Amino acid sequence: MSVLAPLAARYASWLGLPAEATAVVETEPDQVRAMPVVLRLEKSNPPERTPLLEAAATAALAVCLDERCEPDGPWHEPMRDWIAGHIRKVSRRARGSHWDAVQELPGVTVDVAGAQVRALLRRAWRTCRRRSRGCRCPARTCRPTSPHRRATTSRC
Repeated sequence: MSVLAPLAARYASWLGLPAEATAVVETEPDQVRAMPVVLRLEKSNPPERTPLLEAAATAALAVCLDERCEPDGPWHEPMRDWIAGHIRKVSRRARGSHWDAVQELPGVTVDVAGAQVRALLRRAWRTCRRRSRGCRCPARTCRPTSPHRRATTSRC
């Protein structure tokens, strides 16, 4: 069974329900789980916005589909629990040594046209390691995308 099977079952069953019946009960704050999505945003050469967003989406999905999330894999239980509850992702920025430190955490790094993003295995947000939690992601830290650029994706 795929780690995404509970998610597929939940949304398949929701298709026949009225919108008000699909709300999920809020989770207690100490039980909140989030997938940190760390964006590499160097000051000297920030990536363009579109490749950065493409890399973030690809990295988040790559973690969910990683072979380590398969049954009996080391990431199966944490991923199953995250998908079964609220699905939260939190973006953070990193540069220099902070980016290097984030590479040590369990996750998947994706590069799209030079924009690098690492999606980490979900964790309790309150106890999230400082290496990824302390890096805020300001809204205007990347360059606008050139209208003539075409996206190409490569996975690290």
